[in-house]
Order: sequence, then C-alpha cells, then structure tokens
Amino acid sequence: MTAVDPFASVPAVLLTLVPGLLALARCWIRHRTTVRTEEENTLRTRIAVQDSDPLRRAEVVRASAELHSPAGRAWRQR
Repeated sequence: MTAVDPFASVPAVLLTLVPGLLALARCWIRHRTTVRTEEENTLRTRIAVQDSDPLRRAEVVRASAELHSPAGRAWRQR
C-alpha cells in the first residue's frame, strides 16, 4: 500500500481560494474608496452650505454637485 501525502492537496486548495479572496479584497477596497469619496464630498458640500447665504444654497449645492460629478472631474483635468 502506498503512503498518502496529507499536504498534496494544499496547492490545489490555495489555487482555488486565493483568486476568490483577491477578488473579494478588490471589491471591498473599491467599495470603501467609493464610500469615503462620497463622505468627503458630502462634508465639503455641508461646509459650503453652512457658510452661504440661505437664498443661494441651492446654487451652492448645484455647483458642488457639478464639481463632484465625473464630467466635472474630466473638465478639470484638461
């Protein structure tokens, strides 16, 4: 009878688990980056609105939204 190596299946298990764990980590990092970016944008808008004239707050929020939109970022990068 031949001896069975208990560690022979370890590479197969690692090759199965590692890509899934890496994909999960990438998704988590992308999610946390998005959440943090939105929190920062909200904080900047809140600060801008606090210091603005009550009659112009809608304009301040609209301008802030334009700055934080993907189109606004593309325009500023030119």
